[in-house]
Amino acid sequence: MKNIQINIILLKAYYKIVSLHALPKKFLIFPFVFLLISSCTEYSKALKEKDKAKKLAYAKKYYNKQDYVRAQPLLEDLMTEYLGREENELVHLYVAYTQYGLRNYLLAAHYFESFAQTYPLSDSAVKAKFMNAYCFYHKALPSNLDQVNTKNAIEKFQIFINQNPTSSLVPRCNEIMDKLRSQVLEKAYENAKQYYKIRRYKSAIVAIENALADYPDIPQRDELYFLKVQSAYEYARNSINETQEKRFKKAKSHIQDLRSDNPKSSFLPVVYDLEVKINQELAKVSQSNKNKNEQF
Repeated sequence: MKNIQINIILLKAYYKIVSLHALPKKFLIFPFVFLLISSCTEYSKALKEKDKAKKLAYAKKYYNKQDYVRAQPLLEDLMTEYLGREENELVHLYVAYTQYGLRNYLLAAHYFESFAQTYPLSDSAVKAKFMNAYCFYHKALPSNLDQVNTKNAIEKFQIFINQNPTSSLVPRCNEIMDKLRSQVLEKAYENAKQYYKIRRYKSAIVAIENALADYPDIPQRDELYFLKVQSAYEYARNSINETQEKRFKKAKSHIQDLRSDNPKSSFLPVVYDLEVKINQELAKVSQSNKNKNEQF
């Protein structure tokens, strides 16, 4: 600290000389180089420090300044040097938070989990378990992208709640889980709807049925039932003659599913029109089959 103060005094004197003598601007570059070298000297000393206690003091200093780039290598060394000793508990925790500060979330999750397992009686063990789940929350992707990490985060938070039901962090877990779950539901809905939009009706039916089975509380439940009817109708209409009868009948059964699930559905008028069309198509198929039989 004393060296830094001396450097600042010298720099001020240097700038005063430059301004008084109107020296070229290139002379202003030197102080920045000087400061860079000075700042690196302490860190180089910290990296080479053989005394564990002094190195830990350096690591704490950088950590408290949130200078995680410098703190991380020192702490990683100290984890090895303090292995099996009391100080390792604090170092282990600092390593986890440093990786978190560097946004290395999966690596941070690993360290938080290993800390909780290594020091289950620590006052920080419960918070470390929460942070393990929270790291996965940071890896969760927007609803238009893959939701594997989102589901992993939900699972991690649920495990935390099950293991620590009285923790003050449980309400925060529930809040985050609700947010993540909404994201997963939105993805399931968009996935099913996308199949319908690109006219892959069979895949749309499968995706819709999976979404309804996996997420019975999905907000777009009524719309999904309607899209299943619509997809089944289009799938049957675009099928070959030999399979149309079976598929139109299946579409009719989906109409009944919609009515049973929500007798007050806003889609009922449209579904009624579809049912009329399906009956007309079934009548055509039946007549066509009758004509074929008469020919033979």
